[in-house]
Amino acid sequence: MKRLNPKTNLPFKRRDIREDGYIFITYRIKLKTNGYFEEQWLAPNAFENLLKRDSNYSKFWEKTNKQKRLNTKKIWKENNKEKINAATALRRATKLKATPFWLTKEHKKQINNIYKKCLNMTKQTGISHNVDHIVPLKGKEVCGLHVPWNLQILTATENNSKNNRLVEH
Repeated sequence: MKRLNPKTNLPFKRRDIREDGYIFITYRIKLKTNGYFEEQWLAPNAFENLLKRDSNYSKFWEKTNKQKRLNTKKIWKENNKEKINAATALRRATKLKATPFWLTKEHKKQINNIYKKCLNMTKQTGISHNVDHIVPLKGKEVCGLHVPWNLQILTATENNSKNNRLVEH
């Protein structure tokens, strides 16, 4: 069992500070005779040294494993193109203040699925497809939102000819 922080009434978390100034690090797997997990606390100067050591090790590992880190990142990007495309569009839309604050996790999941479907259509047909905003984010007459119901999949040719206009059917 984990002992609770009297200030929060929750288990201690890393960087919690005791009355005597010691800083909480972690619970150990070993149980004490009172049934609580053993705790690791460090004096402030020792905690600062730990942070420096961890930071230096991270920097050292990144330098010595640069190619490995780049390869891992490249593989992740190749396997998650729809996430990258959705994140890029979301970032652009947020920048344009076109993403409403009330967008739910489900809405964001729907947006990701639209980008995934677009990528699959491009792979299946060999024709480049884009996710388009039906009502443009930066239109002349009206500005749309970055929401699932304002997205459609078009071929790249159709999307380029539509440009930044609201096309009425």
